[in-house]
Parts: sequence; C-alpha cells; structure tokens
Amino acid sequence: MTREELTRRHADYGRWRWIAGAVGAMPLLSVYFLVHTPYLKGFLPGAKFLAVLILFFVPLGWLLAVTRLYERWGATRYGLRCPHCGEALLGQALRRAINRGSCLRCGGEVIADPAFPDAGRPGT
Repeated sequence: MTREELTRRHADYGRWRWIAGAVGAMPLLSVYFLVHTPYLKGFLPGAKFLAVLILFFVPLGWLLAVTRLYERWGATRYGLRCPHCGEALLGQALRRAINRGSCLRCGGEVIADPAFPDAGRPGT
C-alpha cells in the first residue's frame, strides 16, 4: 500500500464516521425531546437515580457502543489494518504509518514505498 492509498482510505473512513455519530446521538436527542414534553413523564420511575440511569447513562452507553463498533468495523471495511498484526491504523497508529511506513504495535511494514527504506526494521 502507498502513502496516498492509506490517506485516501482514511478519508473514506472519516467521511462516513458522521453517520455513526448521528445514529449514536439519536437516543440522546430523542430523550432530551421527550423529557421536555409531557409524553415521557408518566413512564419514568419515582426514584431519581433510576430516572438518571434511564435518561442519561443508557443513551450515552449506546453512543459509546456505536462509535466503538464503527471504529472496529470501519477499520476493517476500509482496509485500515496492519497486514501483519491486524492493529487498526487509526489515530497515532495512522500517523506513524504515514510518517514512518511501519505499524505502531508490531513494527511491520505497512507502506511499501521507497521513501521509507527503514520501514519494517526493528526499532524504527
């Protein structure tokens, strides 16, 4: 894979990331709407801690779960994984792969480019 290809794949991954954010945020937005209208008041439990759990932590857990799932699925879908160890090339791992041509975790060659003659060697 070349540096340009890796950059293009990451751009494709990022282009669809907003959908995962929107799907994850929908329960938070709908609960916010329902709390500020009379529709939900009859369904909430009398204990305040249960209401907080239902109205805040459950939708927030959904948001975190959807974004984590997209990280895993998106890295596989767009080919953003190290060919040697399978590490997702996102964040710091992506920056190292673009700058040095090697995987952050295993040090294996990710970018086959003559600009990185030391890629894949231990300690790079």
